[in-house]
Amino acid sequence: KRLKKAKGITLIALIITIIILIILAGITLVALSGENGILRLASKAKEETRAGAVEEVKDLWKINKNIDNQTEDATAQTLDELLADLERQGLLTAEEVATVKETGKVTIGERTIEFESSAMTLVEMYKNAENCEVTDGTCSDETHLHIGDYVEYTPGNNEAVTVGKFDTGYDEEQTYSVDKTTTWRVLGLSEEGNILLTSGSPIKKDGEDPYLYLQGAEGYINCVNTLNKVCGVYNNPELAEETRSITIEDINRIGEIIVEDNKVYKKDNPDTNIDILGVLGKSYSYKAGDYAPENYMNDVYGTNVTRKSAGDEVISDAYAYTYESLGVNERVYKMLFLEDTETDKYAKSYWLASHGSNVDIVGASFGPGFVCGDDVYRGYAYMFYWNGHWNAFRLAVRPVVSLKSEITIEEVAKSENQTEKEVSWKDVYDNSGLGTSDGSISDNKGLVD
Repeated sequence: KRLKKAKGITLIALIITIIILIILAGITLVALSGENGILRLASKAKEETRAGAVEEVKDLWKINKNIDNQTEDATAQTLDELLADLERQGLLTAEEVATVKETGKVTIGERTIEFESSAMTLVEMYKNAENCEVTDGTCSDETHLHIGDYVEYTPGNNEAVTVGKFDTGYDEEQTYSVDKTTTWRVLGLSEEGNILLTSGSPIKKDGEDPYLYLQGAEGYINCVNTLNKVCGVYNNPELAEETRSITIEDINRIGEIIVEDNKVYKKDNPDTNIDILGVLGKSYSYKAGDYAPENYMNDVYGTNVTRKSAGDEVISDAYAYTYESLGVNERVYKMLFLEDTETDKYAKSYWLASHGSNVDIVGASFGPGFVCGDDVYRGYAYMFYWNGHWNAFRLAVRPVVSLKSEITIEEVAKSENQTEKEVSWKDVYDNSGLGTSDGSISDNKGLVD
């Protein structure tokens, strides 16, 4: 009877128990090693941590290189030194180091990390050439980059830019499209430490007439924005920090021209004033009934520039100097001043986005800057007068591209000296007139209060 009452494990129960254990084992295996299993997630987290550490080191290295580009120091490691350190720390394998050297990037886990090329930056090359005496375009050192050197910059696929009467004061719309045959030359190094490029020749407006017309108060007030807008058609956001018009400051930087204390002089000769206008710092006080360009813009267009009243002073900031005072070599002269004289029909004379006021013994006039007749001017184009008269002028446009400081010679290659397309503008274009028309305001717009 006791044997009959004893409860044992039946075969069926045993089988069920084994099945349950197999199921549990399977679940455990999946939890450990499945697609989202603990082991795989742990490995993934480990790779993500390693990738994050590598990217952080790479970012710090990039910051150091950018600082080096903007200073005289050279503290950043080379790419080879950086990769060797990462391998010693166990953050990169030998195979991954080889991949970076070959492709410039490495994939760790799900993250792809891009390293800068080991090629020299254009900034480094420019600094290498600072003490080089071969500045005539014949320097054979491949690590040097001089003012005037040609490079292979390519603008983006940008849409045409059109400027109208508000931008220029001129009745007709004017359009600029990208010409990818335009050559590009080194203009120097900006104060921010970026390589500056300018077009080998001025850019042309669409149509038969290549020049930009600027007129009256609009031409003066809006000239900087208008010129920058037109030049922006040559931007390439992958390569450039900005694309804008050339300014008088760009040219001053080349010749180390200083403007202070109402004087213009070479850095190494502060006692000699090279200003040929002699109006810096002079003042004119508006009288009731005078015309101010700011008032005109408010009255006609409803802009919000500060109006002028009787008693308000205009301080002259116009100045000019000759190319001889700039002290540049023949190569740079040809880049900046070729065919801009009366003999050459002023064919390549161009605007500078450097407007200002010019005060003389009777009143004040206002206008942009320009390069013309082998001279450099700021604020000397008589575009709008205190007595209500205005002028319209036409000149070429010259863009400046400020490259990102990390751009290397692999991205923007140095090229051989080139012959400009249609160098002889004077054989094709006649800009002897410079001014196209003049007149005066007849509807009292712009009167000083």
